[in-house]
Amino acid sequence: MNPIGGLPGLVGSLLDLAGVHPAPWVGSVGVLVVAGLAWPLVRRNLRTDRARRALVASGRAPSTERARLRDQAFAEVAGDRQGLLGVAAWARDHGDREVLARAVEALSVLPGTALDVARLRRSLDPNPPATPLEARLRAERLLAAGLRDPASAVMASARARWPHDPELREDVGVVDASGGVAGGGTPRPMETGDEHA
Repeated sequence: MNPIGGLPGLVGSLLDLAGVHPAPWVGSVGVLVVAGLAWPLVRRNLRTDRARRALVASGRAPSTERARLRDQAFAEVAGDRQGLLGVAAWARDHGDREVLARAVEALSVLPGTALDVARLRRSLDPNPPATPLEARLRAERLLAAGLRDPASAVMASARARWPHDPELREDVGVVDASGGVAGGGTPRPMETGDEHA
């Protein structure tokens, strides 16, 4: 039994119609060459599909199993731009902000993904702060509510967006790397006046 079916015969017939009369083995070699060239794309699609299946399963799994399934999904597409974009699209379509944020983080270290990362970050935060002052106010409100990780993310995003802003450089210590308030205090309230205008 021929493992690739009648495909070599079909290729041979098409070549005959085109007026080319190759040796009988040329059709088989052509099919193998095409399959060899297509294999990386097929493998990428299979890995992305396995990652999506793991994410779907993680949505139904108990919390102890959820982290393992998500790690498995990201291991399938690690370092693969198209695979990570597929995972990010799945997360965006299903409203899974945690997976979307993780996919954005993984994409941001890959070369040539700046536009994809910017687009996905907009979907993570459709209303980003318009000014450094607004970013600082958001971070302070989040800290006051006890939400240290989101406050840290707001400040990190704002410092990346406005790296030379003195207001944000001054407040780099408001949310430190450990997620706490620098100096052990509380974030200082906003002053009133023209100093921030």
